[in-house]
Amino acid sequence: ASALPRPWAQRCNDTKLLTDSVSLVRLLGGWKGGGGDVATGPNCALNRTLLYERVDPVVDACLSPIIVLDNVPWCFAPNGTASTYGNSAGPDDVEAYGLFLIDVMEALRTRYPAAATWYYRVGTEPNYGGHWTSGFDAYARVYDKAVAAVRGAFGAAATIGPGNMPHGMNDSFAELVAEHANATDGQVLALSFYGGAPDGYNTEAPHRAMKWLRDLRDAAWANSTALPKLVAAEFGTLDAPSGKTSPEPGAFGAAWTVSAWLVGLALDFDAFYRWTDSDDVDYADGRKVAFLYGWAWAMAVAELLFDE
Repeated sequence: ASALPRPWAQRCNDTKLLTDSVSLVRLLGGWKGGGGDVATGPNCALNRTLLYERVDPVVDACLSPIIVLDNVPWCFAPNGTASTYGNSAGPDDVEAYGLFLIDVMEALRTRYPAAATWYYRVGTEPNYGGHWTSGFDAYARVYDKAVAAVRGAFGAAATIGPGNMPHGMNDSFAELVAEHANATDGQVLALSFYGGAPDGYNTEAPHRAMKWLRDLRDAAWANSTALPKLVAAEFGTLDAPSGKTSPEPGAFGAAWTVSAWLVGLALDFDAFYRWTDSDDVDYADGRKVAFLYGWAWAMAVAELLFDE
């Protein structure tokens, strides 16, 4: 998964044997340099052609998109702040933005028969200021509009959840997100975790992060019989660049990763998504080879442990 635009057709060909799904992050626009928005003109109308250009290559490669509904396009937040990842502000007019999200879902429903079965995520790490700076109330209003748009287009068949939460950043905000997801029938709670410094290359850190999200869910849904799924939406344990995770993602990286998967399964996690940025795999300096090598090791270890 990566921020757009990227060489999606080539990316999917490269990873087709490794995964059956990929996250489309900042699909709607709101990029750092401006431009790229699928909402254009004075009325912020949806540009369906541009939207389809970003989704078609993924679907054509037989992958199931995870539709991540950030960032807010600039025309809805003209005074927003450009953070590390682009626009980090909510829309000035949340009602207009809600209508725009309805148009987005209708466009997806019209073109892609399988869209009702996709996973829709409202954003990325809302409890981290690099992604969201408008506070919880604004986030909750956007989340409500996203839930309404997804449910209106696809009913209960579609799966929707809040932004993935980075462990240890604004725990109180993360707790509010979990509680709000409960109130709005959120079906997934997602985590992001990377195993590099300052946590170091050890198994305790990812285990602690996964338990943190599991405990948040169990507290928020204490009186519910149906618990949402838990996923590690960004689980970057095999990144080749040093300073993130294992600088040598071979046997060590594979064992480290699979041990975390085992604990995650014991903690009731439903899925783990490996996060791949262009900086990890696109450069011709061996990083792509290192990533594929490490991933192959992980799959081999997983087969021995899981027998599948």
